[in-house]
Amino acid sequence: MRSRRIPLLLLAGALGLMGILTLLEVLPAVAQADTPPPAPTLAPTLLSPAIRMAPQRNLTLTLSVGLHSRMASGATPFPDPVALTLRRGDEVLVHTTVTPFPDGTGGYLYVATLTWYGSYGGGCSACALQPGDILEVAQVGETLSLTIPTLTALADAATATVFGQATPGTSLEVRLYASDSPGTFFTQTVTSTATGDYRADWSSVTALAPRDYGYVVQRLDARRQVYLRYNVPYLEVGLQAHYGTVLLAPATSFTATLFAPTGETRSTFRQHTDSQGEATFYFYESPQVSDTVVVTAAGQVVSLTLFPLEVRPDPNADRLVGQTLPNLHLQADLYPGPLWEDEGALYGRPGGTPEVSRTVTATAGGQYTVSLAGLVDLVPGYYGVLYATTPQGYRLYRLFAAPFLRLHLPGYTLQGQLNGGSRVTVTIVGSLGVPKDLRSFALASSSPTFLDSSPSLALSPGDRITLTTDVGRLLTLTVPLLTARLDRSHSQVTGQAPPGSRVRVEIGRYACEGKASYEGGCPFTLLQSLWTTATVSGRYTVTYDSSLLLL
Repeated sequence: MRSRRIPLLLLAGALGLMGILTLLEVLPAVAQADTPPPAPTLAPTLLSPAIRMAPQRNLTLTLSVGLHSRMASGATPFPDPVALTLRRGDEVLVHTTVTPFPDGTGGYLYVATLTWYGSYGGGCSACALQPGDILEVAQVGETLSLTIPTLTALADAATATVFGQATPGTSLEVRLYASDSPGTFFTQTVTSTATGDYRADWSSVTALAPRDYGYVVQRLDARRQVYLRYNVPYLEVGLQAHYGTVLLAPATSFTATLFAPTGETRSTFRQHTDSQGEATFYFYESPQVSDTVVVTAAGQVVSLTLFPLEVRPDPNADRLVGQTLPNLHLQADLYPGPLWEDEGALYGRPGGTPEVSRTVTATAGGQYTVSLAGLVDLVPGYYGVLYATTPQGYRLYRLFAAPFLRLHLPGYTLQGQLNGGSRVTVTIVGSLGVPKDLRSFALASSSPTFLDSSPSLALSPGDRITLTTDVGRLLTLTVPLLTARLDRSHSQVTGQAPPGSRVRVEIGRYACEGKASYEGGCPFTLLQSLWTTATVSGRYTVTYDSSLLLL
């Protein structure tokens, strides 16, 4: 650690406080009959516009239905409630009522998501409207009925086409949105053949890239239309992580398979994509270099063979360095740590917004450097994800961590994050140089974190802890003088710490009948986190909110 950095200590002693210190789719502006709506301004892989119809001059109901999103919307001249009924054969799946809202031009709009038993939960969030389903909307004596027609859509990046099935001889409007440019969209009109096939060729207009998406709209008449979404397939896999992400045809069952280099199946996962076509898959075995992930859905196949993606944090130079395949586009997202406080990161993918995100390109030899100087002080505890984009537009990612240790006193509980290695050896030597303990344990390949505990092992100031992994010595920590005393009358915690060190005092509550457990055996609720800096004499004081302890 550089001298310009202030050492960080976490106060983790028990202080007598029973604890230690339906996302709605976006409604774009009304679209005229032959004009596509403006592109959505939110994340294109997560949201789709509700493609709705403009109010007609004769002021009657209109109806637009999303087959995958199960969204029914339309225009009406009246504010009265709109009743919607969905039938499948003799069964009524949905009967609901919604209240229209003003459209700003004197008319009204209504929108409803059709949800029925089996259309959500249990892996069936993908359930969609089916051909032959009948949807009726009624308002003040007027009823409009729509029978769901046959309509499918798939996209192929290699041929830059969108294709599928529709009612024979039907005119279809096909819309295309660029995922990397939300304000860019294209539209064309095609007609299905006598057998119902249709194909929209974009090759003369633009290339299709993974994560691009669009809609196919079929207008039944001036008042009724149906639409569905399509996606250009995308695959993202974590190296030595159990989770991956796909973007495929919406509301479609898919199979993800992890193959060893020998062709042997290591793990298989089956599920449905959601109404936007997204899904997360899980492998019991974590993917390794040279493994291949293959995902199949609706007759389409996407695959990625995992390649080396090394990343090493260099806190002394505020940078990341590593090696991968030549000329790959790389993106590094960095988060303040420690990693184990981010539940998503523990499962392979951090949650929230990164503090810093940088992009670089690997050299012809595969080397790269991500400079963070001036952007973030890469102190121990930071962690992040490095993404590598393949020539096909898919991504491989890897979790990394700047080494960091947290020691609970007075008993021995060592928690930390390491970057690399499969086994760690902990050597503890007393202040007089006498060995106190030697322990070794394996590290999980899918997570850079560990937790090692031995309550019977008492540590003292001056004890020296050294961590060595199978790739070399990593960290050395000398146990400091760290004390804490609770002063309830003044709502303060005071104590002694190394001079000039940063001290964090956590005020919380354990739900285990007053018995704090350093091993995490009791649920802990953090009520307040307080930072301070020890004086030149090593003293520190924090004042906590006493009212929190009365809750």
